[in-house]
This record gives sequence, structure tokens and C-alpha cells, in this order.
Amino acid sequence: MGIDYSYEIFVPARNVTRALTELAGLAPTTSPRPPVTVTPPGGDEIVLPFTSHYESGPVDCSTGGSLDLDTTIMVGVDDDAMREFAQPHDWERAERGKIPVGYVYLTVRCASRWHPGYASLDFTAATTGMSLAFERSASVRAVCRSAG
Repeated sequence: MGIDYSYEIFVPARNVTRALTELAGLAPTTSPRPPVTVTPPGGDEIVLPFTSHYESGPVDCSTGGSLDLDTTIMVGVDDDAMREFAQPHDWERAERGKIPVGYVYLTVRCASRWHPGYASLDFTAATTGMSLAFERSASVRAVCRSAG
């Protein structure tokens, strides 16, 4: 058992597709797994460079509910927390001064009970080391905010 830190970002429900598209732009340029096709509320089908429950089959959440994604996102190594997290192996996969952080589990709740008209994007760290980076890194906070 470890520490599980997360960020929960609320966006207008109509912006879920845009938020997921923004997040896809933060993914590594190469992925060993095929992308997943998602149909969020509103019916706009999008292809994302992630998986859902470690599978790449299509996911339809057009009628609401929630969506679970296994994401890998590129985070800048521009603070002490990320430099510590990056040592030593992740530097081998660095792109443009950023390293891949993943799996970051993302749960998209298409309707929030507490905030009608809004959806939540809940980014959860998968490991204790990643949780510590979530807690301490301004770079991780900036990436999660930019997706929302």
C-alpha cells in the first residue's frame, strides 16, 4: 500500500472533448499500445493515445457515466521534485526536456453530483514515487491544470 495523490479538475460538461484532446497533446509521441477511441457526451468520437482498463477497444460514454483512462503524460523536468522522479531511468525517454509520467489514472465523470453542468477529471498517481511528485511538483500541477 502506498500514497495516492490526485488532482480533480472541473470543467463545463460541454468541454470534455476539448479537455481530452488537450490531454492527448501532452502524451509521448510514441506509444507501445494502440490508441483508444472514445465517444464522450455529445457524440464526438475522438482517438486518444491512451488505454481504458489497459485495453484499446472503443469506449462509449456518450450517454453519461464515467470513463477510465490509463494515461502517460509528458512533464517538464524543471523543478527538484521532477528531477528526483526522473532519476535515473526516465531520462532515456526524455523528449524536449520532458519525461513520460505514467500510468496516471484518469477518471472522467461526465456529470458531477455536486456541480451540475460540470464534469470532473480526476488524475490519480499510480505509485508512491509518482504521488510524491504530484504533491511537490509545480510542473505536474501545471500539466493537470492545462488539461482542464
